Amino acid sequence: MKTIFGLIMILSFLPIMIIMYFMIYTKDWKKKKVVFGVLNREEFKSGDAINTVDALTTAKRKEATYILAGICFICILLFFIPSGTIMMIAYSVFVFVALIVFHIPYVKGNTELKSLKRELGIEAKGGIRQADLKSINASHALNLPILILPLIFSVAELAFSFLYDMNCISIGKNAYQGSFIMTILSGTFLFMGLIFILAAVMMDKTRNEVISADSDINANYNRAKKKVWADIWVALLWVNVIFVLTFILAFALDVIEMASIAGFGIYIIVMFIVIAMFGKKTSRLNGVYEFESPLTDDDDNWLFGLIYYNPNDKKLNVEKRNGLGTTVNFAHPGGKVLMWVLILLMVETFAGFTYAFVVDSTDMHLRLEGSEIVCHQLRDEVKIDTADIKEVTFGDSLKDIKMVRLGGVGTDNVLKGNFSVGDDKKCKVFLSPVADCYIRIVTEDKVYYLGATSREETIELYDSIQKLGLFR
Repeated sequence: MKTIFGLIMILSFLPIMIIMYFMIYTKDWKKKKVVFGVLNREEFKSGDAINTVDALTTAKRKEATYILAGICFICILLFFIPSGTIMMIAYSVFVFVALIVFHIPYVKGNTELKSLKRELGIEAKGGIRQADLKSINASHALNLPILILPLIFSVAELAFSFLYDMNCISIGKNAYQGSFIMTILSGTFLFMGLIFILAAVMMDKTRNEVISADSDINANYNRAKKKVWADIWVALLWVNVIFVLTFILAFALDVIEMASIAGFGIYIIVMFIVIAMFGKKTSRLNGVYEFESPLTDDDDNWLFGLIYYNPNDKKLNVEKRNGLGTTVNFAHPGGKVLMWVLILLMVETFAGFTYAFVVDSTDMHLRLEGSEIVCHQLRDEVKIDTADIKEVTFGDSLKDIKMVRLGGVGTDNVLKGNFSVGDDKKCKVFLSPVADCYIRIVTEDKVYYLGATSREETIELYDSIQKLGLFR
């Protein structure tokens, strides 16, 4: 799993950074609507200003090139971290830091371009972007029925997966049936589909951009742009449907390990192809239309050219200044709620990583205390009364069993929580893979798989249980 996670990070994060690099730090700034989050203007393309902007964009692109090279090097270097848990934490922190560092030249360019505007006597009026009311009703491209069809397929996949995990449908027995892994996977991608549809609707309702004094040109441009947006969401919905269907077949053929590697790899590649096509279409569209000077200057409403904050704008979502798609107005009540949700999610994520690191680096212990078997790590987590035990067996190697985590912790050093183990579909696990052995205990209502970090400690507990003379 460590290798799979590392490959997924390299194959997903690095292409995203490379795509962002070419979109944000472009060579031909003269053809762009926005440069470093500042609206491109005719004043930038004449006199001494053109040389200033040329030098500025070249310098920031050079800085970004060095940063991107460093990001690629570190991302690949992290792949060789021996501990899966530490690798996961390192990659997560790295992605967060890398995204901030990657945008430093962009933020510096934004500051310098705003300074150039002041030198040129261009005043920022700070209003909201003007809307062409004559063309607003004609500038929608989303066809909801087309979005609903893949959603129906996703619901059918979830229903099938649930019936399979409930043993109502048999398509070949394997260790994962009844573990609800397939149901969780299908449900997750169905939820993603609902988020995609919500995003598609919000993007279709984005305020029309005024690029001309001609209402027909505005209507045609915005309709074409929103059609590109609608197409990408439809494509992403179908990618999700096909991805889940592939995994359902993998469950049926009991080749889930192979499918997880190949499936996620193909999924990432297809996603990038779809996004690349979207970017190419958008770029081609912008190349067809000629953009007139902005009627309203709202550069100062974009903090660092990245974050839109305008209390006077009643729109929740607006088109992004860098990259593709839309972002939210963080001065809007909905935007403020989203901001706090993102902050809380970030705090929760890093707290979770800290907990995972502490758990992964803490030894697991087993002891027989009076008439109870006690499992301890950080605290006494599991207690089993020996009077309830019906059967005890010792397993000399974890290779003999297939363990599927349903809930809890699963790292290189720690497995604890609720698992499906072979024919034991619902059991309690508290063991360390480091020792490569386990004690299987069967009680009236539950099955346990126990093992300490030390192999000797696990064997010692098993011998102590045997000496009680109550079990065979």
